[in-house]
Amino acid sequence: MPAVPDPVDLATDASADAGPPDGAPADARPQDAAMGPCGALPGFEARDGRFVYEGETTDDAHTHTCGGRGGDDRALRFIAPAAGRWRFHVDAAEFDPLIALRADCLLAESERACNDDLRYPRRRDAAAQADLAAGEAVFVVVDAFVSRGLPRGGRFRVVAERVPVVAADGACDPLGLVDGCPRGTFCAPDDPQRLGGAGTCTVDAPPELMAAQATRDGDDLAVRVEGRDRAGDAAEIRLQLFQGAQRLPLDDHGADTWVLPLEATGEVRFERAHRGPLLAGNRHADAIELWLVDARGQTTPRARLVPEPSEARAVGDACDPHEVVDHCPAGSACRGTPAACVTRSAPVVEAAEAWWAADPPAFALEVHGHDPDGDVVGAWVAVFDADGQPSGEASRPFDGVASAPDGGFTAWLGFPANPEVRVAHARVGVVDAEGLASEPAEAEVTGPVAVAAGDACDPWGARTRCPAGTHCVGQPAACAVPAATCPQDAPVAALEPAGEGRFEARLVLSPGPGVPPATCGGGAAPVAVPFTPVAGGRWILEATADSADGDPVLSVRTHCAHAAAWSELACNDDRAPGDLGARLAVTLAPGAPVYVVVDGYQGPEGYWAGPVTLTARPAD
Repeated sequence: MPAVPDPVDLATDASADAGPPDGAPADARPQDAAMGPCGALPGFEARDGRFVYEGETTDDAHTHTCGGRGGDDRALRFIAPAAGRWRFHVDAAEFDPLIALRADCLLAESERACNDDLRYPRRRDAAAQADLAAGEAVFVVVDAFVSRGLPRGGRFRVVAERVPVVAADGACDPLGLVDGCPRGTFCAPDDPQRLGGAGTCTVDAPPELMAAQATRDGDDLAVRVEGRDRAGDAAEIRLQLFQGAQRLPLDDHGADTWVLPLEATGEVRFERAHRGPLLAGNRHADAIELWLVDARGQTTPRARLVPEPSEARAVGDACDPHEVVDHCPAGSACRGTPAACVTRSAPVVEAAEAWWAADPPAFALEVHGHDPDGDVVGAWVAVFDADGQPSGEASRPFDGVASAPDGGFTAWLGFPANPEVRVAHARVGVVDAEGLASEPAEAEVTGPVAVAAGDACDPWGARTRCPAGTHCVGQPAACAVPAATCPQDAPVAALEPAGEGRFEARLVLSPGPGVPPATCGGGAAPVAVPFTPVAGGRWILEATADSADGDPVLSVRTHCAHAAAWSELACNDDRAPGDLGARLAVTLAPGAPVYVVVDGYQGPEGYWAGPVTLTARPAD
């Protein structure tokens, strides 16, 4: 992905109107009077090549295509001091903001862009872009998304800055925080399953609903859709229930629309089915309407369907694998080729082995069993001390499963363990994808076995231990002497002297190839910074993001490409509760090289990547 651009220097850009000095209204112009009421709206202040407005919402005067009904808002005026693509990014700590851009502050129909959540649920910020000519006006409305008791508004901050436009088919930032795509295209993520990473500027096109079908069975509603989307970003099926012409509410808060994720992004043609208790509390519904929505908010026309009862099948009967046309009896499922109703079976554990290492603490498990359904996914483990007293428990997905045609399976997992747990005996069970659990089985617990250099090994260190001077590395894992250097394609930066014994590096975290994330988090955009301290002793390292919402992760390791316990010397995600910067103290030897890895938070709720400053200084 392209690097974050430097702020546009309007004073030296030949195409730009220099505008007022910092601290003055950025967009006060003689033509304000010609705008009527819109010309009296507050403007932005120029600050270091960017334009900022800080204030609070006032009343509920606007609604938009992406929300805002019932929330307080505030309209602002922005006059572009230079031609180009302008991004408007709003953040608020007190409420859930959305942002809309209009050509006329009074006309909702003049909306040019609208965005509610840019990085939900990680952050409730919002951003929108517009191509503006020098001197062109755009009206920025900051509004509050109100739902289920969320605040109606509050204080907020909007930053306007110019961003580069990359070429069609070029690499881009899907969030639009780094760059933008040409008109008629959008930045489609290269990995739709990851909130973050790079994207590619792709020709925009709305989805098409080619066929739809619906049946009902008690509380269950089953739907099947066939669709097409040239842009490959179809994101959701939206569905509403009707009794005659009346749309039915789904809860006491006024919600009336089911949102069914498609998980079809990247596919031009797709077929998806969903079955669930969507009619619970609304069995009197006699019709549904459904439509498709893509990642850009573009929709298909609605299709109105009258769900007919699905046909009941018996065990052994042929069936619809989508469970739309018919349904199998309770306790069975439609499986196989050709598909037939078969009795669901819980997995059976036939044998289990466990391994425990105390230093560093680690646990590993291998289970052998039988599962006719072939869908085991994880295990639960209870451990006991030498006196037979419970010492700990855990539920974990398997690291791997090997299945046999006759239903037999071997599954395994491993993980770093709590050092306070004492393990002399284990009891385990296996769970399948439908939530069916096996009967518990007893597992003998043994310790790690020493292996030789070059031998296969357990990366967790519970089943095997490598000889001194080697570690369990590589794919497949084997005991070897790992290289300390970084992978060839990993981003690497340098710490430069900054006076008074301090060192500093300005980094731009941009999702892409890198080193493994630290043990305390990260994985969004790691950058490795080699550092050889001249003076030994305690060092303080800090990573501070440029933006208030920045969430860097900081670690120090002896081997760049390895974040295991044997390599990592220290790790920190957040300085303190409410402080997303990273800070750690670590003892370093004089002249001994280490790697400082600066990363962005990457978890199930989202990711962060952006400009950050790394500093290193002696503790004394």
